[in-house]
Amino acid sequence: MATVATAASGPCPAPGKQPAAAVVASVAAAGLASHPVGAFFATAGAPGAVSAAAGRADLRVASASDMQRFAAEGFLLAGPARLGEFEVTKPASSPSGGVRAAQEVTSGRSPVHTVRILPQEGLVYVSASALPFDAATAAQSASTPSSRPDRQAALAEAAAARDAQPEGVAAAAVAARGGPAANPKRKNLAAPGWVEIKDLSRHPYTAVGWLNLGYEGGAGYCSGSLIAKHAVVTAAHCVYDRGSGSSLSTAVFYPHNFYTSKLKLQQPFGSAKAYAFDFLSGWSTEDDMDKAWISDMAVILLVKDAGTASGTLGYAYNAAGYSGQIYLAGYPGETPSVIGEYFKLKGKCFIQDTNGADAAIDMREPNQRTCLTDCSIAERGQSGQPAFVQNGTSWVVRGVLSHGPPTGQCYGYDTYTEVDAMHYKFLDQYRLWTPPANATATP
Repeated sequence: MATVATAASGPCPAPGKQPAAAVVASVAAAGLASHPVGAFFATAGAPGAVSAAAGRADLRVASASDMQRFAAEGFLLAGPARLGEFEVTKPASSPSGGVRAAQEVTSGRSPVHTVRILPQEGLVYVSASALPFDAATAAQSASTPSSRPDRQAALAEAAAARDAQPEGVAAAAVAARGGPAANPKRKNLAAPGWVEIKDLSRHPYTAVGWLNLGYEGGAGYCSGSLIAKHAVVTAAHCVYDRGSGSSLSTAVFYPHNFYTSKLKLQQPFGSAKAYAFDFLSGWSTEDDMDKAWISDMAVILLVKDAGTASGTLGYAYNAAGYSGQIYLAGYPGETPSVIGEYFKLKGKCFIQDTNGADAAIDMREPNQRTCLTDCSIAERGQSGQPAFVQNGTSWVVRGVLSHGPPTGQCYGYDTYTEVDAMHYKFLDQYRLWTPPANATATP
């Protein structure tokens, strides 16, 4: 669940920002006339973007370079992105009032495309082709391995970060909670079942990090994990507000950000700024929230290679589901001593997911007989944190935190957007992705 430093209502707010740079006044919609999703983002997806742009003096017409920027990756330019301030509230449970049959939710899926927000240019792109999802594909299983930290790269990052001050929104986050000096005594989270990480951990925990999200009114926070050198997987609601059609403006990723036992901030792998935000179109286009949750997954593309030094997680799916121990880690934003403290599960969480094609993992123990279990409910700020498992010698993401009840709710449980066949194809786009030579990071 995302959190913000400024006052916001609801259990899961996410940030945005009014664009400072020039936006596109008109876009040639070549290829979008019959595109089921592209037309949505070019018009109804962001109604305020076009109207707000009309009164600006710094408008420009889309250039040939704009049009062709991501053509090699199969993207079409849809139009101006709306980078306005926003917040999102996630319901504690499905608006339908109960758990619907998997076949009801996944049957008749609308085509899902990849949407790319390029905040520095104020542009939105959509993939020309939908991500594949059919019965034959869904019946398969696949796994991409993790990678361990490269020792030399890790040492170089540690040396560069050793004397660095908390930069940008990270410093603002410390100041917002009074800083370590204002919290001399450590306190436990209000949510039971989590233990703080106060030392540099081994892989796979090095690949999980803190996302600092920037917008005009303040700073927001989510969690994410590296799945490639330049790619962080998180929740779509951390980067895009389906209510207003607004997108995030800036993001900085801090792998394994943590505080020592003396509340000293440590950023052993430095930081990496975002270049673009990709998310699944269904998060915006689906009116049925039960189907929208299927698309609550995003990838933040980084200018800098962060995965070599800190290592990466793999990702995997299996149509038969998953039964066994599952691991969770992220950055709570409601009740830690200081925003940016790193937590993992205190106990062992065992789940039994019998359907790996329904795009949802309920983080609850089978035959639960107690009010709370070791599969603890997460706080705000942990949105997008990975649910990962050991697969041979690799550690692979099986889902990312999407929504759930307030912490401490008896018999409550969080739901993670599961990596199924479609999500696997989505994530696999970034395995070898590198930024363009002229890529500019968000501020």
